[in-house]
Amino acid sequence: MILNAVVIASIMVVVGILYSEIGGWRSGEKCVTRFQMWLRIASAALMVSVLGMILIGDAWVNAKYGPLGVMAWWLTCFALTTLLIIVALFDLREVGVNYRKQRRQILENAIKRCEEANPQEDDQELTERG
Repeated sequence: MILNAVVIASIMVVVGILYSEIGGWRSGEKCVTRFQMWLRIASAALMVSVLGMILIGDAWVNAKYGPLGVMAWWLTCFALTTLLIIVALFDLREVGVNYRKQRRQILENAIKRCEEANPQEDDQELTERG
């Protein structure tokens, strides 16, 4: 009974987080690429599927099917969990790529602003050295 309540609460939390992520992405508040958003949607769908399988498998599958059916059910749940981990690793890789791209862009903008603010100092240094 407590496990069922925890699983249902977890499903609600995952759906709420996904709703928040999609809202932030659509409004442009989050710096997330389209591919990253699809990875997050896939992660949420897989997580809800796994949690649903845990919820259903705990009561319904154990009572309705024999040992072979139960084993197939939990192996499918395990396979979906493994796929979820793989999708999460792809998302982690995309976060790193996006972070490095944004950091490079910030550095380039800062250098450009410095060069625009002090163009004469660079010319004076070159003439003094040369």
